[in-house]
Amino acid sequence: QGRVTFRQALFGARSDREYVLVSFLAVLELLRRRVARATQAEVFGEIELEARADFKAWSTEISEHALDEEV
Repeated sequence: QGRVTFRQALFGARSDREYVLVSFLAVLELLRRRVARATQAEVFGEIELEARADFKAWSTEISEHALDEEV
């Protein structure tokens, strides 16, 4: 989608503990790898996650690297 709220990313279609925990860790990993960025317009406001514009290039590079490691 390109842009989603933090709440939507965490809960999605389910709200059980395992799903939320795995989603939270996935969001942290996307932020750590700089695939996405988080913004918050105001204190205690909604946190929005946005995919970087060059995400497709990054994902292709990672996929090619993973293939090289398998060989």
